[in-house]
Amino acid sequence: MYYSKKISRGARVRSRVYVNDFSKGIVASQDKKHLPLSYAFRSYNTAFKGGSLKGGFGIKKATFDGGVLADFAVEGVLPKKLYYYKRYDEEISAYLDCLLIYASDNNFYKMVLGIDEGFSLVSGLAFEKEPSAVTYNYNGKDVIIFSVGNLSKVYDGETVTFVEDAPGITSSCIHSERLFATEGGDKTTLWFSDDFNPLNWNVSLEDAGYIDLRDGRGSLLKVISFDGYLYVFRNYGISRITAYGDQAGFSVDGITASASRIIPESICVCSDRIIYLAEDGFYSFSGGTPTRIMGKLDGLNINAKKGARAHYYRGNYYCVLTLKDENGVEFQALICYLVKDGQFTVSKNLNVVDFTVMEAEKELKLLFICGDNSAIGELSEKSEYFSRGITKSWESGESDFGISKEKTLTKLFINSEAPVKVRVKSEIGARTLNFMGSKKMQMIPVGLRGEYYSFLIECDTPECSVSYLGAEVEYDG
Repeated sequence: MYYSKKISRGARVRSRVYVNDFSKGIVASQDKKHLPLSYAFRSYNTAFKGGSLKGGFGIKKATFDGGVLADFAVEGVLPKKLYYYKRYDEEISAYLDCLLIYASDNNFYKMVLGIDEGFSLVSGLAFEKEPSAVTYNYNGKDVIIFSVGNLSKVYDGETVTFVEDAPGITSSCIHSERLFATEGGDKTTLWFSDDFNPLNWNVSLEDAGYIDLRDGRGSLLKVISFDGYLYVFRNYGISRITAYGDQAGFSVDGITASASRIIPESICVCSDRIIYLAEDGFYSFSGGTPTRIMGKLDGLNINAKKGARAHYYRGNYYCVLTLKDENGVEFQALICYLVKDGQFTVSKNLNVVDFTVMEAEKELKLLFICGDNSAIGELSEKSEYFSRGITKSWESGESDFGISKEKTLTKLFINSEAPVKVRVKSEIGARTLNFMGSKKMQMIPVGLRGEYYSFLIECDTPECSVSYLGAEVEYDG
């Protein structure tokens, strides 16, 4: 927040306050009346680029190799979870990129990108609920292993194989040529398969086995291979496991973490760290004590009990979760956290059902399935939802402009290249002003009395660029 020179007009004093740098982003964790005007208390579908307020990201129809991907058009069936699977095909001596969708009829449907014209049913690959998945090169074939409870199936792109005597898997990862898996419920057992054979779960000193982690940190939520170790995320802590070669040499260490429950699907490896959501906020973990991040989000009322899903893509941590507005109404949001510099943005009205990262040979994309659209989506640099514009908003805190007395906001100034609507509100009343898009400064008279003022900028066009917001006030000297 900046102040221009005060000008006296007899007994009245005129002053202007303005913001010409929006790059400070969102601070929802601070009381509204202690938040400088240059910070946003809430801001949705926006980005803070070069100091200006711009449109954030969105979702558009996904493409592959120059062509638009086919919709998931299975009559009477809705998509529930999206998987990406890449396998080497010896007949054509090339990799095939495949999308798999677990649907509301409990079946899987597949589409080989660049080859299939649409999705088709995968026979024999059915589960009663969404399965976890892990890829592995087994007997020279690239396979994907799906698991729900004690039911595990291996899919190689053509055939489905049942896994006998598998544990009740809820999450899994490959580490040192073994498949490690957590169990559901209140169980504290970490299972591991035979080395070089993720289908062999016969417990013995030579084959498979398990580790019982009864140390007060709660149930096992998710297992991740990271930086040479296995990390088991649990309800209220993290266990680090050294697991190489002979199972007799496996060892376990406990790591202190938040006293709040960890949300399993939010856990994601992000280059040199792991980021996750707990009930008290987001954390970054690099092998030592977890560190709180994105604390400025706290005032947005994250409802972690509703769950969250996350992926790492092009240096950013993306997380779909549930927020509450000031009236207690819940809505879905997509957080984008820039791992390198700690900045973040919040988007909404994207209706994400699930999303995943596609790492094809020539293309890297973040793909989406959405609740009211049969199209496969991908991340867009524009604030759009399948070619429709999304409302972008920036809301300030409540400021007295450093003048602790009643005053009159006489004029509002803005520099916006796109049409915007600005709501000015005080404890006495409110005004809504409509500005046209222009490269020149615009001004509209206001005439609103009050002591504390707040501003809400809204833009409905795909392109948004606000570089200046100013208010002129008059008060008794």
